[in-house]
Amino acid sequence: MLSIEEFKKLYGTLGGEPEFEFAFEGRDCAYMVIRYDNHASFQRCGYKDGSGEINYADFDSILQSDLIDGINLKRDWRCVCDIVVNSTISLACYSNAEKVIEEHGDILYA
Repeated sequence: MLSIEEFKKLYGTLGGEPEFEFAFEGRDCAYMVIRYDNHASFQRCGYKDGSGEINYADFDSILQSDLIDGINLKRDWRCVCDIVVNSTISLACYSNAEKVIEEHGDILYA
């Protein structure tokens, strides 16, 4: 799994409004971070029990905050078991951002 630093490299590289769906060990819900041009958001995914987007200044603000359901990404990063980019690419088996871009750049930058 990517470290926070490696994830931030990938997060900062992608264009558009990339969506990152997080799965945590021991949690049934998925959570999503979306990067926008001028802010970022965090939310619990789900049609009936989703939280709606909660806006933050940037990803670093998300990392430093206590989020919905008691999650703190900086503290709980070790519990992240997968991150799926744009509903397409699982990052579970990657340890560096460059490898993700090398193998999936054609999809990530399409």
